[in-house]
Formats: sequence, structure tokens, C-alpha cells
Amino acid sequence: MTSSQERREDARTDVDKPVKVRCLRSGRYYPGRVCNLSAGGALVELAQPHRFAPGERLKLGIAWNRRQTVLDSHTLIDSVVTRSLGLGDRHRVAVRFEHRQELAATA
Repeated sequence: MTSSQERREDARTDVDKPVKVRCLRSGRYYPGRVCNLSAGGALVELAQPHRFAPGERLKLGIAWNRRQTVLDSHTLIDSVVTRSLGLGDRHRVAVRFEHRQELAATA
């Protein structure tokens, strides 16, 4: 087991869901995809390079189904950046949810 796996409290599930990330500091939205997900956090790949600092607060809007094109503000998930990694023209951000999420909607 690697050290990153030891820090996780919940098993991650690979998913491919559209997401909008709202940076609370700037108020800007960034489109992307959720790569994996657990009740306690997620790994998000952004479509455009933007590096977030660990500890930065974000809100995630995950489209749980194909018909969901508009996300209500009450469905946004309060999150904190734990890791941020640039990948050329893309960017991956690991976040911890401030409140555990019910993941039945990911099926």
C-alpha cells in the first residue's frame, strides 16, 4: 500500500462525469471531468490549465446524469484542495469534501 492510499479514509471509484469547479477566491468557473470519486473527495481534471493551491476552497458541481445540464447552487459541493498537479494543457486537482457525500447517484 502506498502512502497516498493509507491517507484515504474511503475507497475511490473511477468515474467519468462532467464537473464545473468554482474557485471561491476569484469567483471563476472552470469546466472539467471527475476522474475518481469517494464519499470524502475526488480527483478532477480541468480542461484548461489552472493551478490551485493546497488549502484553497472550491465548489464542485457534478453532473450526475446525462440529462443534467444546469446545476443549482444548492447542489454544489464545498471542497478543499489537497493536491494540484499540472499536466501540460490540462490540470488535475485532488479535493477533500467538507461534508461526506452520498454516492448512490454515481451508479
